[in-house]
Amino acid sequence: MLREEERLKSSVLGRKAEAGPATRLLGNRIVMVPVAGLDRLAATVVDATDEVGEPPGDRAFTGHLTLARSKGPVPPGTAGTPVAGSFEVGEVCLVRSRTLPEGAVYETLERFRLG
Repeated sequence: MLREEERLKSSVLGRKAEAGPATRLLGNRIVMVPVAGLDRLAATVVDATDEVGEPPGDRAFTGHLTLARSKGPVPPGTAGTPVAGSFEVGEVCLVRSRTLPEGAVYETLERFRLG
């Protein structure tokens, strides 16, 4: 993992995240805030983890912060709430995600400090 950690640390550009301008739906069950500015960092993570687990699907990166997940359709009017802010990304975490009948379970396997 040392090689991958060095690649992540060297990815200094593209670490400032801009959230907003409003909440949106991701699919029909996830309420999220779009986050821009992390495409290069996301590409570096995909490259650095190409031998770990399953590769991501053939879809564009969608930077976001998940606010809520619903077991059923999200009520009308949930999306569109104004939200804005920015933050620096200081670490990247390798996370195992498992979907169980009672909900999603996330386990942080490794943390990589950036900078």
